[in-house]
Amino acid sequence: MDANNPEISPRWSDAPDGPRQARELKHRAKGEVRQVPLNPPLVAILRRHIDTFGVTADGRLFRSGQDGPVKAIRYIARWRQAREIALTPAKQASPLARRPYDLRHAAVSG
Repeated sequence: MDANNPEISPRWSDAPDGPRQARELKHRAKGEVRQVPLNPPLVAILRRHIDTFGVTADGRLFRSGQDGPVKAIRYIARWRQAREIALTPAKQASPLARRPYDLRHAAVSG
């Protein structure tokens, strides 16, 4: 990974270019690469995904129906559905993985 292109909420940005803001990685020089460690089962899942769906021209793994970035509102809706499927009602009521960002606290993401 050598850059990111996050979707920024209009509440937090006055950028005229829209909700996405391409930039270098935090605390790294432009073009500097960040290694993201993954466990072998996740690597296998991602490789199957890439073999099946490929990646976009800019290297994204996931895309919208128009081949653009997945909008946060759509991603969050799917995340909520996944929590309902994967978690018991008691766990759903807890803060466990309430947002994708919460996975960082469990050391699930890089």
